[in-house]
Amino acid sequence: MSSDCTDVLRKLLKLRADEISKSIIVLNKQSGTKTIMPNDVYSAMNIMGINLTKSDVMGETTCSATGC
Repeated sequence: MSSDCTDVLRKLLKLRADEISKSIIVLNKQSGTKTIMPNDVYSAMNIMGINLTKSDVMGETTCSATGC
């Protein structure tokens, strides 16, 4: 991958991370806690149309429909 491509990708990832962070902060403020909780992250991602799988059981894996 060329350095020009890497710089463009880096900038795009930063912009997207900023958008996601802002959404998480808004949801966190609405929940009334000072600490960002996992639910804030999952809710923000869901609102943004990004579906993440999660497991509430430690040590349990979460697999996609195509397998692990």
